[in-house]
Amino acid sequence: MKSTLPHLTHALLVAAALWGLAGCGYREGLERPPPMWGEARASHEREEAARRQAEEAAEAADQPSQDPQN
Repeated sequence: MKSTLPHLTHALLVAAALWGLAGCGYREGLERPPPMWGEARASHEREEAARRQAEEAAEAADQPSQDPQN
C-alpha cells in the first residue's frame, strides 16, 4: 500500500510555488494611499476632484447625445 503523504507534499509545494509566483505578474503601477492629514490631504482631495471631473467630461464628450429627436 502506497503512502499519499509524498503526493500531498508535492501538491502542497506546487500550490505554494504557484501562489508565490502569482504576485509577480502585476504590471501596472500601484496607487499610493492618500495623505491622512494636513495640507497634503487637502491638496490630494482637490487633485482627485479635478481628475474625476476631467474623466466625467471626457466620458460625456465620448457618448452620443440621448436626444430622442435625432
